[in-house]
Amino acid sequence: MHRSAYLDFIGVKCYDASGSIVGVRAFVGLYTSHVYHVAATDVPLLRRKIAAVREDVGFLPRSHRDKTLLNVLETYPRDELIEIAHDDLIRIARGIVSLYEREQVRVFLRDDAWGRYVSAIVYMPRDRFDTILRERISSLLCETLVAERVDFFVMLGESRLARLHFIARTPVGTRYAYDAGAIERQVARIVRGWSDELKQNLVGHYGEERGNSLLRRYANELPLSYQERVTPASAVSDLERLEAAEQSGRVEVKLSAAQGDDGSPAPETVPPRSPAAAFGDPAGAGKHGTHGAFRAAVQPAQE
Repeated sequence: MHRSAYLDFIGVKCYDASGSIVGVRAFVGLYTSHVYHVAATDVPLLRRKIAAVREDVGFLPRSHRDKTLLNVLETYPRDELIEIAHDDLIRIARGIVSLYEREQVRVFLRDDAWGRYVSAIVYMPRDRFDTILRERISSLLCETLVAERVDFFVMLGESRLARLHFIARTPVGTRYAYDAGAIERQVARIVRGWSDELKQNLVGHYGEERGNSLLRRYANELPLSYQERVTPASAVSDLERLEAAEQSGRVEVKLSAAQGDDGSPAPETVPPRSPAAAFGDPAGAGKHGTHGAFRAAVQPAQE
């Protein structure tokens, strides 16, 4: 065994004198390591593919963007570069080039022509990457793409961006419909983290000054149990009610869509004694708990 990997397949179509396909010569095996170690432009098939993409993208030859595009294609996952269709490569290469001009989280999805897998190339700021984050993205892709399993490959070079290549293995011939934009937004949310997402929502809703003020006042009061059950977008109105409760001294109640384990509403509310208790901290809520359909906020008791 040369190495543990999926077999590569090369099919050469055979034509008769009239130009009709009469057969296929099939070559099955593994590419030698030489294919992966030489420059992509040293492989005839890839050299032609890269030249066609550069021509169609249309950047000024030898310009900064053209050189960036060439680097993107040279460092592109080699198996992907061999298999990917021309239109998909143009779409993804353009998107990656734009990342070098404006760093952000991006997810580039591609369906396998044979319905064997979905390829997902994820870019994110390098300082955000860690194993836990990679596992969360892998779980998201596995669930969303209904995959049997998800393989991954990580590239951490000198760039400020980390690249993760996921292969979501699906039953052969299956083609599930998925929302690429929604997947990218979910991955971006995972990478940013709950606190960063809360900041973005607060600033977007209230403006920078008030949004940051609310964040400084309450961010450290929100326990993990609350963050696991409530989205950052929903937390914005919760913080507004908590602030109102602290200023007025009156109880503020919000009806949310939370449900019990059996799917039925579980209306339960408690008079919390601290901001932490208001957001589901078992230590602050005492024996009652706050896992029901209501979250209450009240001014902390004065000692």
